[in-house]
Amino acid sequence: MPALFIATRDEAPAELDGRALFGHLDLLDDLARQHAVTPLSELVGTDLVDENGLAEELELPDYEPQDTQWHSAATGLQTVRTLLQLTALLPDDVSSELREAETILSHLSERGQPFTFTYDL
Repeated sequence: MPALFIATRDEAPAELDGRALFGHLDLLDDLARQHAVTPLSELVGTDLVDENGLAEELELPDYEPQDTQWHSAATGLQTVRTLLQLTALLPDDVSSELREAETILSHLSERGQPFTFTYDL
């Protein structure tokens, strides 16, 4: 199953399983929009998918390659923390991965380092 993980410019991808996030991305995006924060899918840099030749394997809906857009870790942190307030609506594995993402994004935010979510198999 594909996964959603965190990439940075200067470091190897962060340790995040990401399969539950990918599997529930539509729900997470809907909740983010309802709570006026940036949806996770809008924080994905799809050119990393192209660079790794994963576009066809991932079978992404409405997929169009684009240049990587690096995002402020604070933006990602705001989304993740908002979603964590809704854990009663989420499966346990999704909540667990959101907590992992919060730890990673908090660390990146403290250092002022940008990030992007990307897809992987």
